[in-house]
Amino acid sequence: MKCNIDLRKANGTGGISNYIRNIASNLIDSDECQFEGCTFFYKNRNSSNYNWFLNNIHYSFFPEKYAFSRYKIPFSYELLMNSKADLNVFFTYDLPSVKFKSPIVSTIHDIILLKTSCESTAIIDEHKRILERTVKLSDYILTVSEASKKDLIGYFGISDDKIAIVHNGINQSLFGKNYSNAEYQIVIDKYDLPQKFILNLGRYRKHKNIERLILAYASFPKSFRQEVKLVLSESNTGINQLIQKHSLDKDVKIIGFVDEKDKPIVFKLASLTYYASLYEGFGVPIIESQAAGTPVLTSNTSSLPEAAGGAALLVNPYDEKNIAQAVEQYFGDEKVRESLKIKGKKNAELYTWDHSVKEFYVFLNSVKL
Repeated sequence: MKCNIDLRKANGTGGISNYIRNIASNLIDSDECQFEGCTFFYKNRNSSNYNWFLNNIHYSFFPEKYAFSRYKIPFSYELLMNSKADLNVFFTYDLPSVKFKSPIVSTIHDIILLKTSCESTAIIDEHKRILERTVKLSDYILTVSEASKKDLIGYFGISDDKIAIVHNGINQSLFGKNYSNAEYQIVIDKYDLPQKFILNLGRYRKHKNIERLILAYASFPKSFRQEVKLVLSESNTGINQLIQKHSLDKDVKIIGFVDEKDKPIVFKLASLTYYASLYEGFGVPIIESQAAGTPVLTSNTSSLPEAAGGAALLVNPYDEKNIAQAVEQYFGDEKVRESLKIKGKKNAELYTWDHSVKEFYVFLNSVKL
């Protein structure tokens, strides 16, 4: 079997780019399967951008911006890439507006926009249009959790045998590493981190549920807030107004974008990681925090209990009182903290990129051409 691996978005930032890069970079040719990368033309494209991909790459001269527009292109993907294959694999949900001669494998990580209604109607409608087209065109669909698979089947009416799970992984060597005191101090100084804090790391999006975290934190007495600070990596006007409304200026710290190389240490320095989203397709920060040895407070909905693996505090994400109770329980019970650390590390060990690639190989072996 020969597979075309679409490398669009592989060199970006964020969860999907990380997923594409870490799986694609670990694909190894065998007698049973050969892999070739494919990329459309875009500004500043350079072959050196793809040095991490071990196999041959087809560099199409057709512009990416036209390939992914709403206008149908009267050429086949295989022709544009000059690469005839038995299977065209996309580790993302966005397929080019071209024809396909060979079967398609797409990847739908989640349906956050369709389940939470946290964006405008126009954005949701466009996202739904893209997903419906992807489902219609795809012969097989990959996703990242049992919960996400169940949601896709329920929402789009997809048959069970059309969907396979290839989980996310993390770089265990980085998050499980023992760093020196000097390395810790560099990160502390760089982000001006407090001694003891609850951490929420990542871009602000409405479904991340930061507002309820702030409301829960505001309910604690001043003595607690003086001891345990709240650290966010991103904010907006609404968050800033909420902080000011509850007089939390001295207790909530916005540290801005955190470099990937610094993330493991930031997680390790935190007392507790907050990740009580309204909905997620998986929940990579849960695994990263657990691997770093910091327990997690997360939601009892969507894929989050699955990712947590029975090793996190679970809350109703719509109830700030429940969130506050869980925080109070955590900081008030040392046995709970130590138990979650041990269980969390054990759960995180299950999620390696090697394991993800093995799941992908198992899927390929099940494909019927």
